[in-house]
Amino acid sequence: MGKLQGGGPSTPMGNMAKSILGDLGAKNGDVPPDLVRNIPYSALKSPLPCPAAGGPIDVARMASGKIQIKAGTVMTTSWSLPPGDLESDEEIQSVAPQNMAFQFRGPVVPGLDLHEARPAQLDNTVCGKDVTKGQTFSTGWKFETLDAPKSPGIFPGISRIVLHGKEFQSLKTTGTLPMVFAWYDYMDALTEWELAAWKGSLARVEPDDVPFPLIINDERVDVPAIHVRGQMKVIESGANFGDHDQPADAYILDDPATPVVLSWMFGENLKQEDSFRVRYIRVTYPSASKPTIEQKLAKDKRAVTYGIHFDFNKDTIRPDSEPILKEIVQAMNDNPDWKLTVEGHTDSIGGDAPNLDLSQRRAAAVKKALVDRYHIAPDRLVTSGYGRSRPVDTNETLEGRARNRRVELSRE
Repeated sequence: MGKLQGGGPSTPMGNMAKSILGDLGAKNGDVPPDLVRNIPYSALKSPLPCPAAGGPIDVARMASGKIQIKAGTVMTTSWSLPPGDLESDEEIQSVAPQNMAFQFRGPVVPGLDLHEARPAQLDNTVCGKDVTKGQTFSTGWKFETLDAPKSPGIFPGISRIVLHGKEFQSLKTTGTLPMVFAWYDYMDALTEWELAAWKGSLARVEPDDVPFPLIINDERVDVPAIHVRGQMKVIESGANFGDHDQPADAYILDDPATPVVLSWMFGENLKQEDSFRVRYIRVTYPSASKPTIEQKLAKDKRAVTYGIHFDFNKDTIRPDSEPILKEIVQAMNDNPDWKLTVEGHTDSIGGDAPNLDLSQRRAAAVKKALVDRYHIAPDRLVTSGYGRSRPVDTNETLEGRARNRRVELSRE
């Protein structure tokens, strides 16, 4: 079979041969030595060890970056897939010299069928060496089952959230980013996670930093980013996902303290079956200076909330919305004379009528949760839905649509 366009010497037949040789114990020289090709099912209970002689993570430096990576920071991602957008949270649990721990909270899906998404809550640990000196980055991996999602807590050799410090320095000094991107696919027949990996060099697109929009503590902020692009060649294709070379496009936070991979796109465009884009859209710090919903309602009589999450195209409130619901309850308990209107707003994916109906049902679902679970008097809450008719940002971008999907509160 011929070479894939722009992919160098990687071919499906050659990738299959490498996979077979790997099963026979032959070492693939393109794969970084700390990566594990097959992660056994037993790793769910007995995690694999971190790479030796690694780290340490500079904890104080991570906490003082342009994006503060510290316990309590919640980073919200939005995945752009051909059917639509899907949001999930990554809450930093701890940062220590030897590792960084975070919890994933959000939906998992089989393939691209967003309508079959199920809620998941999974703990992850990134090893210190992989943060400071590693070679491989990942945006995530596949879970064991959809009904009861599971994955190992440690994937040795892989960094998440932030780019490895060594590779970031290379990007800053040379304008190129040599890296490996990896993905683990759960294989039912083998009861193990199999590695898919690509290797390439991404080059800086613009000579200077570009502004990258984020919502930080509910305020829109532009952070400086390095935009890179290049071709990734398959070096390991043991998984279902990863049998051909792919172009990649990424934005990296220009900050040596926390070089967060702000956005990652794999594939020519989102019409390609196995393409995807994932980007951070929101960062929330556990800061005492952040205005609470109660303070916003007291001052402005209006509060915009982004922490109430719903299942894709449904009015089902996800479990990770509980903190915001409790904050609303606290505001109403502290101010027993307040009466609130709950407004639902959507992005533009779908028609006017479906979005209007969805926004109305979502606002009603919030009221129902406050009344049924927290015993707020129903006559203190009114609901309304506006669909996509009142956008606060463009619907042409992933981050703009994320800002438009919101619940607003107003008081009389």
